Amino acid sequence: MLLANYLGMSGYNCNGNLITPRSDEIMLKKLNNYQILSKPDTDYLLSLMQNTNEEGLIPPALPKGAVIHHKYGWYDSNPDHVLNDTAIINYQGKTYYLSIYTNSPNHPDYNNQVNAIHNIVKALFKNNK
Repeated sequence: MLLANYLGMSGYNCNGNLITPRSDEIMLKKLNNYQILSKPDTDYLLSLMQNTNEEGLIPPALPKGAVIHHKYGWYDSNPDHVLNDTAIINYQGKTYYLSIYTNSPNHPDYNNQVNAIHNIVKALFKNNK
């Protein structure tokens, strides 16, 4: 918790292993700028964040040529059914930090949550193709 506070991640709760999208973005930006780990450790962690075992959230909605490092997550407990993906995206010389959290209250709705993630990513890159 001290490290999270030091990094400016006030939206992190270590007791529940919960983080807000804003704190997620802060962490990704600091990670990508080598402000958390050494360069070799950062490069290794970023390599693990490519070709994960869940590539169906942000990655398929990205334009061709985009490079992504991401971490997905879910929290499935009534009444909340949360699905999220957070990413560092490099595209056309720019770096984007994107955290998308979805919630389907009272019942899981994976397909609609995935569609919402895809729609947000497509809207973000709509004019950048």
